[in-house]
Amino acid sequence: MFLWRALIPLHKPKAVVVYHQRLTFCVVQFIDKDPKLAGSVITGLLKYWPVTNSQKELLFISGLEETLEMTSMAEFVTITVPLFRRIAFCLNSSHYQLIFPLIFPALERNSGNHWNQAVLNLTRSIKKMFCEIDEELVLACQRKLEEENSRSSEAAEKRKRTWECLESTASFEPASANMILPMKPAACTIAC
Repeated sequence: MFLWRALIPLHKPKAVVVYHQRLTFCVVQFIDKDPKLAGSVITGLLKYWPVTNSQKELLFISGLEETLEMTSMAEFVTITVPLFRRIAFCLNSSHYQLIFPLIFPALERNSGNHWNQAVLNLTRSIKKMFCEIDEELVLACQRKLEEENSRSSEAAEKRKRTWECLESTASFEPASANMILPMKPAACTIAC
């Protein structure tokens, strides 16, 4: 009851920008406790979906993403038609430049290695369409994704080197098994 009468209507005010992250967290907690609520929550989000405020629309999309992660397939099937109508409306709006960067990483992943040929073809078609509409935006999204992937791989490499350093330090054995000598840990060039 609290979810429907208090939390979902809190998506309506213009000031939702101030507390949206906490609001989404609360709503996701409800869904975590009862996954059957996901369909109703998404329906509520669609009811209060902003039409003229693109910043608020982006907040709704990010909240929707978190909600969809918690949604079961059975619940998802019940809301697919209104959900995809809303997404299509967003993509057809004049604010698509704000929405496209959010979906670009998924399009890029799908175009590279999706198992279903129909999905691959559709993804490539969508990317081509956006490229024809606004090539600069597509290239900017491509650069941003490459930068994020580069940062991610650098962070993974740094974690790997840190673990290797820790493992080598942990496996360092004394020179003589019979003597216990105070020893320094192996020198490591990476700050652990």
